[in-house]
Amino acid sequence: MIYIFKSPVNPVLDELGQPVLDSLGRQKMTVKNHAGICQSMVEAAIGLTEHDKSIQYRKEGVYQLTIENTLNPLIDRRMVALDTANPGMGFLTSDDYIERVVDETLLPSGSIRFSPSLPGLSLADFPDNAAFGNGVSCGISFLWGGDLIQLSIVVLSDVASSLVEASEITYEVLRQIMET
Repeated sequence: MIYIFKSPVNPVLDELGQPVLDSLGRQKMTVKNHAGICQSMVEAAIGLTEHDKSIQYRKEGVYQLTIENTLNPLIDRRMVALDTANPGMGFLTSDDYIERVVDETLLPSGSIRFSPSLPGLSLADFPDNAAFGNGVSCGISFLWGGDLIQLSIVVLSDVASSLVEASEITYEVLRQIMET
């Protein structure tokens, strides 16, 4: 399940402590929370976020991806020979392979819950090709109603999201982590 929150922000200040303005004369803001810290807090308090790279959350639903790994053609063939001759030695890493999605299947699940701090925001406000990824994302710039806002997105595993949905108190814990 996807949870969308309004990211807390701090003003960007110059070396004299004065607000920095953007090209339109608006005060620049920076996101208060770091995604890695938020993810650690969410996982400690509630449960695992979604980490499976073959699962992708999009506007139209949740997709199961079939991913094919092929050896990068730029890899020196001597490294391949070493890796083959010495299995388990780890000469090749995941960076030496190219991932390609060969198939995707729409799954019959996936809901989105918007924070009460975003009244009126809905899935219809997102572009058709919107993808939400996995885990925790903070500071996603989003133009909504003429204003630039910062969003945070949390994608929880099925087990963790069922805990959140079963208790409004647990949802408020998640919201406090993401919005304060």
